[in-house]
Amino acid sequence: MTDRHCIAYKTQFHYSAEDLLSCCTDCGDGCDGGWPQIAFTFWLDEGIVSGGNFESKTGCQPYVVPACEHHVDGPRPNCDDIDFNTPQCLRSCIPEYNSSYADDKHSASKVYQLSSEDDILKDLVEHGPLEASFDVYEDFLHYKSGVYHHVSGDLLGGHAVKVIGYGVENDIPYYLCSNSWNTDWGDNGFFKIKRDEMNNAMYTGIPRVTTMTKIKTSGDQKPRADEAKIVIVSPAETADERTDMDNELRNLTRSHINLLCVVRMLIYMLGMLFLLMILREFYDPKIKAGRNFPTSTSMRVLRRMMGVKEERQFQGSSSAHKLPSLFSQAFAAVEAMTDRHCIAFKTQFRFSAEDVLTCCSDCGHGCNGGIPEKAFSFWRDEGIVSGGSFDSKSGCQPYVVAPCEHIVDGPRPNCDDIDTLTPQCFRSCIPEYNSSYANDKHFASEVYQLNSEADIMRDLVEHGPLEAVFNIYEDFLHFKSGVYHYVEGGWLGGHAVKVIGYGVENDLPYYLCSNSWNTDWGDNGFFKIGRVDMSPVMYSGIPKPVPSA
Repeated sequence: MTDRHCIAYKTQFHYSAEDLLSCCTDCGDGCDGGWPQIAFTFWLDEGIVSGGNFESKTGCQPYVVPACEHHVDGPRPNCDDIDFNTPQCLRSCIPEYNSSYADDKHSASKVYQLSSEDDILKDLVEHGPLEASFDVYEDFLHYKSGVYHHVSGDLLGGHAVKVIGYGVENDIPYYLCSNSWNTDWGDNGFFKIKRDEMNNAMYTGIPRVTTMTKIKTSGDQKPRADEAKIVIVSPAETADERTDMDNELRNLTRSHINLLCVVRMLIYMLGMLFLLMILREFYDPKIKAGRNFPTSTSMRVLRRMMGVKEERQFQGSSSAHKLPSLFSQAFAAVEAMTDRHCIAFKTQFRFSAEDVLTCCSDCGHGCNGGIPEKAFSFWRDEGIVSGGSFDSKSGCQPYVVAPCEHIVDGPRPNCDDIDTLTPQCFRSCIPEYNSSYANDKHFASEVYQLNSEADIMRDLVEHGPLEAVFNIYEDFLHFKSGVYHYVEGGWLGGHAVKVIGYGVENDLPYYLCSNSWNTDWGDNGFFKIGRVDMSPVMYSGIPKPVPSA
């Protein structure tokens, strides 16, 4: 934001990281990480005040946390030896600053996401740096020079950086990035990263025209100007410079356009072939016969990151099965819908599994399993009312079946000892609820299925959890930790779960899932599964805004 402001208006200015870190409650968990796109939305909607570096006393809110050393030895304290809490949000300026907090707010005229390499390169040249995120592995910590790409080491987590340019080195296309780990790390605080190692979604915006307050900043990193085949983003001061930049972009586009057309055509043809295979699997009566998708539930990461209270509900038992997962796909579908609603509208809300389970006649066989995509179609066409967990008396239709223990011993009754029929469909709310069944219906604006790993991961990041299905074998019942993949045991049936994330562990790509078998099973009710063990088709939708949201 700071670089784009200075480039656009040719002025010395610095946005306050303190203001964003401490006062953007929707951005995430303060010093413990957050969501890049929400930071830009905060810039658009709330604005950000000015503020310089630690102890600079420049701007409205200078940064209050001192610098420390990341993964290298240097003159600053080691970051691992310091325990910092997120600073308190103070909606005021330091005494030395001659303006009020409200008057010092600067905002964006628009914010946006870029999802293609061509758009990213073009936007870098025209407007300036972008924010991007990528997965950090152990070998990245020891980067010194050259173009980084992952070779060895475990996944440590996600990381966000500023992308300031691009180029090609030894035939490897890369992005040039500025890290936040001080000048002792990497190449004087900078690094190059292979473009396909970086997430293909980047975030940024355009600063709004305001009366500028000039702030002299110090210690800004400046990239070297001698990089081979590199574009360093900086203001084009003359018409000749702007023309040269435009010509460079046009030449880049022409040199790749034919290749891109061929590649996209091949991808399209392969995608259509793959889609036909998937459609045959799900709609061929011979294949579909006897298939059930007993379900799952839960929620964790995304709702917590959005500041939405966590509330988990678990399925009960069924008379028709002796499998550990006994209720229909309604649980996984409803939990994914609930998370997406809460993330989209930043509200406390829960869709009723009771409503889908009992009143969606096309979804399948109630407690005896069903078809995931039908639950999402029901959400779009008929709507779903609110409803909390068993015995909660919250929402229009709370769940009426008590939870029980699946596979493991615990404080609840054993599911195998309980026979429960599918509850009757009641199109009415409990007496304690102050709205009618019809008025409490919430809908989806669209529902869809995703057929590729790239689309699945992108949709998880942009919108939230998905519903997925996979085949259960006997060894899955005893999962405790690590990444599950099938090794031995007989096939027990199909199962539907909520997918809430993804990652790589010991070079094995996995999805992180929330199961409905209570917290006594697996890793506190969650599990990781190898991506190849999960069906390549997942389901979800976009919630429609309503006055109550």
